[in-house]
Amino acid sequence: MDPVTVILILGLHLCSSGALMLLVGRSMPGSGLGHWGSGGLLFGGAYIGRLALGANGESPAVLLLDLAMVSAALLFTRGLRAFFRRTTVQVEWYVAIVAGYGLLHLWAVAWLGAQGRHVLLNGTLGVAYAVLSVAAWVESRRQFARLRLPLRVLGALMGGQALLTLGRAGRIVLVGTEQLFTGLHAQVYYGFSSVTALLLALTLLWMVFERLHERLAEQATHDALTGLLNRNGLRDALTSHFARRDAPALVLMLVDIDQFKAINDRHGHALGDAVLVAVAARLAGVLRDGDFVARIGGEEFLIGCSPSDDAVAAQIAQRLTDAVAHPPMRASDGSQLPCTVSIGVSAPITRMVDWEFAVHQADAAMYAAKGSGRNRIRVVA
Repeated sequence: MDPVTVILILGLHLCSSGALMLLVGRSMPGSGLGHWGSGGLLFGGAYIGRLALGANGESPAVLLLDLAMVSAALLFTRGLRAFFRRTTVQVEWYVAIVAGYGLLHLWAVAWLGAQGRHVLLNGTLGVAYAVLSVAAWVESRRQFARLRLPLRVLGALMGGQALLTLGRAGRIVLVGTEQLFTGLHAQVYYGFSSVTALLLALTLLWMVFERLHERLAEQATHDALTGLLNRNGLRDALTSHFARRDAPALVLMLVDIDQFKAINDRHGHALGDAVLVAVAARLAGVLRDGDFVARIGGEEFLIGCSPSDDAVAAQIAQRLTDAVAHPPMRASDGSQLPCTVSIGVSAPITRMVDWEFAVHQADAAMYAAKGSGRNRIRVVA
């Protein structure tokens, strides 16, 4: 296959995959797919533009095409960081980088002609690909298991592209630009780039699928407002606890926010939701490794923990009540908003089949705590 056809296929692959990423990104705002899509369209358009000018064209328009390629590489990196909610560099810095590249381009062409231009372009792109490859590998160590493999595939693809592109820059230094678009080396480079463009799009869709799968699993087991376990997640946590061979006895604590209806009636549901989120965070902040907390009703939470005895269970419950009450929460006008909880503590259980009975025990104890004045703890004897 002649180089012109290979480069055309590469440009079309990049444009089509970029358009696909833009379409998918429209339904996933903030996912970074829009950056990937824009980068793909820029890159593909730049390759097709180079063919229109001639492979070795040296008109002033080539600067715009080279700037488009560098901008596309920056957009790929920005898209990866946005996909994982990482802090991204301000747009002004990207503009400065592209402008700086433009000045270097003018210098390279003035002093070294076409050879300087191609060395600068391939060296810059090679470094950008290497940065993207490293970023993907680093991110694969931070993410949940199902995302690790596609990230490693992404890292391998961009790593291979980086090596080939930097090798291409070195070849231009050694032999010039005479065989830049002809011969076996050019066919291998553009052939690999074309396959990479196609596989990159598929890998990104793979990552999107895994992210959506994880979100669906999260929504199935976690409360949307507080982020705590919901009833499904609670059952999973209980099953996991009692599946352990050395599972210790489990105590269940039912926590209810005192006079929560009055907070909603007086301050509105928006503040009520804010109180629920704050209480959830304070409860979770007290728990130890191995403990768990679930939201099982409007203002009710269920905590599972494994204290060594009743005294320790009472101490944990006391820390929970203290954490909610102090420091006082505040209303939207800045005034103090007293908020307390009443807690009922069940007797220890050692079998999964007993957990619903333990919840009934904790529920009765919690109502006894409320009946004795609220902001109280009752432990089942």
